[in-house]
Amino acid sequence: MSADRGGSGEDGAGPFAGGWPSDPERKRRDRDTVVAAFATVLYLALVVCAFGFVSLLADVDVVSRGGTGGLVGPAMVATAVIVVLAALVRDARRAGGAAGRGAAWSLLVGLGATVGFVGVGVVLVAVEARRWFDGVLFASSTLMSAFPWIVGVLAAVVAIAFAAVTAGSTGRRPRWPWEAHDDSPSE
Repeated sequence: MSADRGGSGEDGAGPFAGGWPSDPERKRRDRDTVVAAFATVLYLALVVCAFGFVSLLADVDVVSRGGTGGLVGPAMVATAVIVVLAALVRDARRAGGAAGRGAAWSLLVGLGATVGFVGVGVVLVAVEARRWFDGVLFASSTLMSAFPWIVGVLAAVVAIAFAAVTAGSTGRRPRWPWEAHDDSPSE
């Protein structure tokens, strides 16, 4: 067994057919995964902020259906956040990184967050009311409000920002123009 990576066999190829990723590739994946986590926290903050402003300025509730439990709204937001986190981490861990990701991928992330947001609300309301028709009515009233669209647009914006940040990162620290590249320790 290889002592340096814990792989199987003497060649250190690891348990995967393609072997272990090279050190720069592994570092890129790790860095992009951290960026994905921070982007997801940013997404949650943006959603909470946008929901607060829209609720305050328009005098509407996120969950406008009367008699709905207090956990339906947070569960809907949590589902959207999990969808965004899963999409960003999956993209961060794939070979090649975010290069080539464009607007279509970002729109899919936004659509997934919107569907997850509304879908969990439908299921929770239907289970709570013990009638699926109430879930369908909840979906129609929710889709007529601004909140699911805010969830989707913000998810797409965060996905675009994530792709831009991860595609533009070189893995080296930024340097001032007067810093000599030979004076600092190698990274």
